[in-house]
Amino acid sequence: VVCGDYDVDGVTSTTLLVAVLRQFGCFPRFVVPLRLEEGYGLSLKAAQRAMEGSEAADLFVALDCGTNSGEEAQHILDTGCDLIVVDHHQAKTALPPEVILVNPHVKDAEFGDGVDFCTVGLVFKLAHGILKARRSMKDKRAFEIKLREYLDLVAMGTVADLVPLRGENRTFARIGLQVLSNTTRLGLKTLMKVAGVNASSGVQPMDISFRIGPRINASGRLADAGLAVELLLSEDRSFASETSMQLDSYNRERQDIERAMTEEAIAMVEADQLDNHALVIYGDEWHPGVVGIVASRVSRSYNRPSIVLGREGDLAKGSGRSVDGINLVKALNGFADQLESYGGHPMAVGVALHVDKVEAFK
Repeated sequence: VVCGDYDVDGVTSTTLLVAVLRQFGCFPRFVVPLRLEEGYGLSLKAAQRAMEGSEAADLFVALDCGTNSGEEAQHILDTGCDLIVVDHHQAKTALPPEVILVNPHVKDAEFGDGVDFCTVGLVFKLAHGILKARRSMKDKRAFEIKLREYLDLVAMGTVADLVPLRGENRTFARIGLQVLSNTTRLGLKTLMKVAGVNASSGVQPMDISFRIGPRINASGRLADAGLAVELLLSEDRSFASETSMQLDSYNRERQDIERAMTEEAIAMVEADQLDNHALVIYGDEWHPGVVGIVASRVSRSYNRPSIVLGREGDLAKGSGRSVDGINLVKALNGFADQLESYGGHPMAVGVALHVDKVEAFK
């Protein structure tokens, strides 16, 4: 069973691992958490759905999530299933010792330049390890797989997740953009055409950031990002065309919601937070799937760390975006007792707290 996250990094990580495993005749069940129903990351609901109908599964692989999911990890282990977590989120707590954790941001990790990898970069390394292992066992299939052809997915996740483009990440992006310009993935070619990307003149980072990436992200924000994984794996023309148009439609809907929310958020900042060093903005009716984009826009507009929250039941849930020099995860550590949950990267976090604590948190 493979469980990925619902952003571009999570979708490309899931696609890459499933595609490589299929080359070895292994067809894992894969799911992506449903943002509105199952919450962020490796939640208990997402883990349970992933394992439905897979009672005999003996290995669960969590991608771009799971580093801080101790309770969920124990639940998976208790079913008799082994667990591998491949992730690049900051570690706050220890996982059960039986979990195999691949993460450059834990104490004993020795990743060198690879400390900047996003998850799809780590999955590429995992795939390389699988190939080396199978080649040592004289598995003919391992000699037929050309990992370079998977760098289109690595470039997409690396650019979209805004990890530093230095060291090996820079190589991933540079060669990956070349591979992306000539990709043979039918679903990806169809999506690029719908998004207005002219691959024949060479795909640029801006194409990932503003054309391809937002359409993949929109499926996870408003519906099911598993659809985007299916698209990237698909070899069916009618499915690829129909799904690409669906993602484009989700993206237009996302843009409309985001535009209205951004205007409201900026009005709130102008009203009473202009003197604040960090911004916390809450909207009772705001769509929780779009708050991250709004946080990015607000943070850029005022050059300050910004957390934007919407409502889900009794909780205010949302996302934060930082500015250079301020690690949001470390900043939130001091408020851990006020928060239901939080986590992420120095520059981007997810946050949940009770609605009645929002003003005090601000």
